Amino acid sequence: MILNKASFISADIVQTSEVKRHYAVLWYDIRVRNNQPFPSKTVANVGDEIQSLASASWLPYVDVHVERDNLTSASLDSFPEKGVKTFMNGWYGSKNMPWPPSKSIDPISLAMHIEPSVFHIFASSASIENFKAGETLVGARDTSTESFLSSNGLRTFFSGCMTLTTYRIENSESRDPDCDYLFVDISDIAYAQLPEQVKKNAACRVSHRLEGDEDVLRGKVRFLKAFQMLQSYSSAKVV
Repeated sequence: MILNKASFISADIVQTSEVKRHYAVLWYDIRVRNNQPFPSKTVANVGDEIQSLASASWLPYVDVHVERDNLTSASLDSFPEKGVKTFMNGWYGSKNMPWPPSKSIDPISLAMHIEPSVFHIFASSASIENFKAGETLVGARDTSTESFLSSNGLRTFFSGCMTLTTYRIENSESRDPDCDYLFVDISDIAYAQLPEQVKKNAACRVSHRLEGDEDVLRGKVRFLKAFQMLQSYSSAKVV
């Protein structure tokens, strides 16, 4: 299977309850709006969007988006119970993040990372009941999350990151011969330690950080940037 931009990025995400079966990806507009460190510019890290692209590749289509930081949104009330199939892969660490999610969500609990700061929320009776009512197994992105889930009586396994399942991204554009080696979000100090031969041999530095105007607050803009990043990764020799 090959992803292409038209299959997801260019298509409209239609928030409707009229389709018989609904499939969703996690969306991050609230996170981006609430985490702006600079008054003069808008910034975002598209790592979360890359996570959602990975899960979208396993769905037949996407007609709903679900805000990860508002999983109990009233907009989900129009859907039937378990009516929106959603991969729950991602980072969970905000104390203000509602949990457990809406009963309209039919969760695929895979590649989840849970921060220790919210262990008490995910260990609540309502949370454990939600997990047990969904999947027979819960996939943990890391061993810390796996141990936490297991200690609370859940059947779990170490799934790793969802991006490990990402298909090759179709890249119709010509490969950049000057960027065979991509160094992602590498610090100046670390980059300086690389052998000069490596830095001269078609090495490029790239970042998941997106800066700009208020367009950065729009999910589709960030998903397009994430898709372009995956295109670059697909054509590079080393990432």
